[in-house]
Amino acid sequence: MAPSYVAMLLPLTCMLLLVGGSFPIAGNQLPPRSPCCPPRHVARNIALGYLHTTWANLDCYGLFDEAATGYDLQEAKGMCRFAIFRPHGDVAVVLDAGLAVRSAVMRLGQDAAWIPMSAGLCGLSTFVGLEESPGQPLPQAEVTFAFQAILAQRIRSSAAGRGCGSTLVLKTSNTSVGRVQVQSLQGSTEHSFTIQVASQDQASVKIPVNVRLMKKTRWLGQDVFAQSSFSFLGSSPTPCNINVQSSRRLDQKAAASEGFSQPAWTVNGSRGSGVYDASANNVQADENSFVYADQQPTLSRQELHASSDQYAERHLQQLGSVPIEYDFRQDRVSCLRPAHAVGFCGGSSVFAAVGAFEKQLCRLADGAVPEILSRQWLLNCATGSCGCDGGSVQQVHTALLRSGVVPESCLPYDSGTTHAPAGEPLGSTFCRQSAIQACQGRRFFARHPNAYEMQAAPVVLNGVPSDATQWLNGERAIKMAILSYGAVVSTMRVYSDFPGYLTGVYRRNSADFQGRSAIQLIGWGVEPRTGSPYWIAEGNWGQKWGENQYMNACSVRDCWGDFCPPDNLNPTCSDSAVWVDSQGYNCAWYTKNDPGCSLYIDGGQRLNCKQSCKTCDPLPLPSGETCGFFRILRGVNHCGIEELAAHTFVQAYSASSELSSPSRSACVDQVAWNDGYGRGCDWYAGLTCSTFPDVGQIFNCPRTCGTCALPARVQRPGTGWHPSTSSSARWLGANVLTVVLLAVPF
Repeated sequence: MAPSYVAMLLPLTCMLLLVGGSFPIAGNQLPPRSPCCPPRHVARNIALGYLHTTWANLDCYGLFDEAATGYDLQEAKGMCRFAIFRPHGDVAVVLDAGLAVRSAVMRLGQDAAWIPMSAGLCGLSTFVGLEESPGQPLPQAEVTFAFQAILAQRIRSSAAGRGCGSTLVLKTSNTSVGRVQVQSLQGSTEHSFTIQVASQDQASVKIPVNVRLMKKTRWLGQDVFAQSSFSFLGSSPTPCNINVQSSRRLDQKAAASEGFSQPAWTVNGSRGSGVYDASANNVQADENSFVYADQQPTLSRQELHASSDQYAERHLQQLGSVPIEYDFRQDRVSCLRPAHAVGFCGGSSVFAAVGAFEKQLCRLADGAVPEILSRQWLLNCATGSCGCDGGSVQQVHTALLRSGVVPESCLPYDSGTTHAPAGEPLGSTFCRQSAIQACQGRRFFARHPNAYEMQAAPVVLNGVPSDATQWLNGERAIKMAILSYGAVVSTMRVYSDFPGYLTGVYRRNSADFQGRSAIQLIGWGVEPRTGSPYWIAEGNWGQKWGENQYMNACSVRDCWGDFCPPDNLNPTCSDSAVWVDSQGYNCAWYTKNDPGCSLYIDGGQRLNCKQSCKTCDPLPLPSGETCGFFRILRGVNHCGIEELAAHTFVQAYSASSELSSPSRSACVDQVAWNDGYGRGCDWYAGLTCSTFPDVGQIFNCPRTCGTCALPARVQRPGTGWHPSTSSSARWLGANVLTVVLLAVPF
C-alpha cells in the first residue's frame, strides 16, 4: 500500500475503534495487533526523520547516529510508540493517527528513567570526534590568545597589500563563551568555540567568529599545576574576512536554515517541542528502503549486556577456557606492526578499526598480511562520518563492507597534516575510485557475520544481518572477541594526564577532559607487583610513545611543542635554508616573530622550519623495538574503556563450495550452491547482490541477482593464501569451511 494511503486510512481505523466500531473479520483471520500503528518500516522512517531534524535543531555535531540494537512498536490509547534501542542510549517517539510525532523521550544510561528529549540527545552517539566539553569555562588566556592570533593574521595580510578593514576589538570574556567543543588529537586537543568581536567604527555590532585552537598540556601532578600552550588553527570567517558584512551573511544563512526546517518541525514555544509532520518533510516510507527482519531482536542496554554474556559463553565453549592473561603481540609475533599516528586529525575511529581489521586478517592467514592498509582510503570513504572532525566505528565498518580497503602504498595518509577532509558529513565526494585506479595492490573487504557467528553473537548492528559491526559490552565479552578475532575497537575518555603516559597501568588523576579517542584492545593481564588487572591497548599516537611490546617505556619518545627541546633530541634536525611561504616569509622570520609557530595558520612552516616550530622528528627506534602501546585499569570501566566495544568480520572465501558450469542456457539459480558461509541464493533474495563483494552469487544466483545477461565472473582469492592451521582458527574454520582470505585484485 502506498504511504499516502496508509496515512489516509489509519485515522479512519482509529476513529472506528474509539467509537466502538471495527472492521469485519473473517472466521479464519486474526485481528491486527496494532490497528492504529503503521508498518514498522514506516514508523522507523518517520522516527528517524524526526530525530535527524531534532538533532540539527539542537545544533548537535554531525548526523544523528542510527546505530541500533533493536526496535519496538507498541499501540496504546490510539497512539503508537516506536522505540529505538541504541548502543549509547535509547530514544522513542509517539505517533498519532495522522503519523505526526506528538512527543519524544530518551534515556541517558542503562538504568536511567525515560525523560523528555533535550540537548542531552547530542551525547547519545557512538561518534568519536568533536563533542561538547562538560568542563569548566575556558581560561581567559585561551580566549585572549585566539583574538591575538586573529589580529596577527590581519596585520600580516595588510602588510602584504591586502586590506582587512578596520581594527577589531574583543567583545567576549571567557565566562561568556557558551559552547566549547573538544576532540582528542595526537598528543594534543582541538578546541572549537565562538567569540564575539566588533570593528572600531561600528563597535555596537557584534560579529561572531568561530575559532579553532590546538592545546598542548604539560601535566605536573595536579590539574592546578598544569601548563598549557596554544596554536591557532583557523577561524570562520577567515581573519581577513571578519567584518559586519560577514556577520550579516551568517544571519541570513541561519534564517534560511530555520526557514528550511520549519515546515518539517513546527516549534511551539520552545526549542525541542512541537509536532513533527512527516509529510511536510517528504519522508519516503518505502518498504524496500531498508532491510527489516521479521524476528528482529529488541534489546535494551541490560539485554545488550546479557547477550554479550551469551556471546562470551558460546565462544568459551569453543575455546575451552579463558587464560588469566593474553597478549596478541606475543601470540602472533609475525602480526606485530608499528602503531600509526593520527596526527592533527580526529580520525581515531578509522585508525582503530583498520588496525583491528589488520590483526584479524593476520590471525586468519596465520602470518602477517604483507600490505599495510590505507587509513586515508577509509577516512575518505566513510561517507556518513565527518572526516577529520570525527566519526564512528560503525561507519568505518560499513565502508570496509562496501568499498573495502586498499594498501597504504595506493593512497598514503596525509590528513594528519592537512586536517582534510572534514565536514558534516563528508558524503561520497572524497571516495573516488580514480584515486586508486593505477594501484596494483589488492583490496580487502569486511563481511556479514556467518550463521555460526549470528548464533553465537545475536547482537548485530540494527538487528539485521546486513551490517558488519558486532557490538560488545563488558569485560568478559571483550576477552572472548580478542581471543577469537585478535583485537576489538573501544573508546576511552582522554584527560590531561594521559598524553604524558610512559609505562605501567594507567589510572586517571586528572579531571581536565580532552575528548574521546578510539583505541584497540589486544590483550589483558595482572600487574605482579600491585595485583592490578589491566587491558593491553594500542593507541593512535605513533610508534614513539607509550610502552614497547615488552611493557617497558619506549626508548625513544616523540615530543613536539612548547614543552619539548627544539630539536626533539635529534641533532640532525634543522630548518630549511631555502623555503619561503606564499607571502615570502622564511624560517628566520618565523624564528623571530612566531617562535613555536603558534600564531599563524600553517602555510608549510611546521614542515619546513622544524626546529623553529619545534616539530622535529625524533631519532629512529632501535631494531626490534615496537612502541605505541599502553596498559589501563581493567574491570571497572575505567575512562569508559569497557562501556562499548566492537569488531567487524574479515571477508573469507571457500573455493571448494563454488559450483561452476560451462554455460547458462536458462536464467535459473544453482540450488546446490552455497557461498563460504553456507548461504545459498535464497539468502540473497530481497537483498542487492552487488552491494556485497562478489563471492560467487553473481554467477550462481542469476535469477535472484538479476544478472542473467552478464558474463560469468567470480573474484577469486589471490595466490599465496593457505588454510589456517592455528589452534585459535581451527574451531572457526570448522564452521566457516576452509578459511581463505578474499583479496580482490584491481
